[in-house]
Amino acid sequence: MKVSELILVSIISFSLGCNVKKLINPSKGNHGCYEQLEKIKSLESDISQKNKEFQTMDEEVKRLSEENNIFTSMFGEIETEPGGHEILEKLFNKFKDE
Repeated sequence: MKVSELILVSIISFSLGCNVKKLINPSKGNHGCYEQLEKIKSLESDISQKNKEFQTMDEEVKRLSEENNIFTSMFGEIETEPGGHEILEKLFNKFKDE
């Protein structure tokens, strides 16, 4: 568990009115804490899933950024060729309204 997740779990547990001792040793005598512990476990699972989703999105952003850099370089090369500027301008004007 990451530090940020541990802090979040601690804040949630205290805000739900359950102390750490009861969370560590849930029993029938503190059933309310047991339910809160289950909620916390569910939140931990949600946090883990969201972290995975954010990692996947971050990887996709990096991939698209690299792809964009390649196309930018290609367009730069075309731009410097004879007639390249006109070709790119024509294509840009054709597709910008679509």
